[in-house]
Order: sequence, then C-alpha cells, then structure tokens
Amino acid sequence: MPQFNSYASASALGNSDTLLVYQGGAVKQATVQQVETSVSDASRWVTVAPSSYTSTAASATTITMSDTTGLAAGLPLRVTNSSGSLYCIIESVAGSTVTVRGPVINGAGITALAYGKPEQISEMSLFVASYFSLTTSTTLMSSLMEAYFKWRGPSAYIVQACFVNDQADGTSNPRMNVLRTPSGGSSVRVVADNANAGVDLAGAGVWAESTNVQSANYQISRGDSLELEVVAAGGDGGASNLTVSLTFVLA
Repeated sequence: MPQFNSYASASALGNSDTLLVYQGGAVKQATVQQVETSVSDASRWVTVAPSSYTSTAASATTITMSDTTGLAAGLPLRVTNSSGSLYCIIESVAGSTVTVRGPVINGAGITALAYGKPEQISEMSLFVASYFSLTTSTTLMSSLMEAYFKWRGPSAYIVQACFVNDQADGTSNPRMNVLRTPSGGSSVRVVADNANAGVDLAGAGVWAESTNVQSANYQISRGDSLELEVVAAGGDGGASNLTVSLTFVLA
C-alpha cells in the first residue's frame, strides 16, 4: 500500500466521501457522514446529506425524505433556504415524510438541512386561572394573574404554542395567541395560524396546537417579555383554567 503522503490532497469533503478506519482488527471504509455523526457531540447540528431529502418542501410543514436516519419526533430541525435558516421541531417521522412545527418551510427551495440534539429543546408552561376569555385582551397574564415573564436565556426560537382549557366555552371557543415584546419595543404576535390571528381552543382537556409561527416574530432574545392574548372572546365566557405550553429551539 502506498504511503499516505504519496496521494494527492483532497478538495472540500462531501458527506459521501470515504475514509479508511481500523475497526475490529480490520481496515474498513467509512463515509464522512458517519464520522460526523460519530463525533457530533462537539457540534449542536448534524448535517443531513442532500441526497436524503427533496429540496422542494412538500408543503408548509412537510419534507419528503429518502433517508430519515437520525431524525426523530421531538428533535430540532434547521431548514436553510435562500432567505436564511428556519428553526423547527420535528412533529413526526412517517415513512418518507417528516412533519415539522415552526415557520413555513416551503417559501423557497431547501439548500441545507440539519438536525439537533434533545437538549436544544426547552419547554415552558404558563397558567391562567378562572374565566379568562370574557373579553379580548393583550395582557392576560398581567391583568388576570398579576404575573409577568421575561426571557433570561440566550437567543432562541418559539416554534410551537399549545393551549388547553379545563372547561370549554359553551357556545364558541376563544382564539389565543402569544405575544413577544422586545426590550423597549412593541408587542408582536408569534403564532401564524388563522392568518396570524392565533389558535382556536378546543373541548375541555383537549390540546389545541399551533401549526406555524411567524418567521419574522418567533426569535426571542434575552430581555424580551412574553404575554398571552385573547384574540377573540369566547361565546359565553365559560372557558376557564388555561394552560399554555411553549416550545423553544436553542440554536
């Protein structure tokens, strides 16, 4: 076998390029993708080979994959296109279809894809007691609960909001949204469902979950505040005891 320094130097490495490794007493070959996955603890993101996915997203929330190795529900996913990077959470992996929750992903062709680690996901629960939807409100937490929340972590992305009421409205369900207020700025809505209006609550004990968030508003920075908005009041005001679960991706 020729000496290593007798070979020409390689150009930029691709995921399908092969290297020689010594394993179990034998010399074998491994791809750059395998090596990257093996040492990925040193990096938050693991690149998905372009051959593993269709660059045109199947819908606003789905990607068609030929190889879903490494992908699982609950992991963060970074989708890159000509506009930049979009951060999502994987909702499900079913056959060749990966469904995500986060910003709309089919605005432009996918140029890169990477999945993250479980520790990049953070969850927060907010609770509002009693009857919360008698009228519209942009200060539900502060006015009804006399409670406030300020984000103290690093830059992150709110990728999903889920709402449940212990008692449902008897006539028509209220519509809810999440407000993010930058330090010294104005409040913006995060949830993009129903033309950016928010999520309609469901029956008692039934979770109502957002499908998309607004890409212009879902990034949260240290010092930003969060509030809950009643976008549309309930029909008879009977909805009570609201729990809100927010999911964040730490990039």
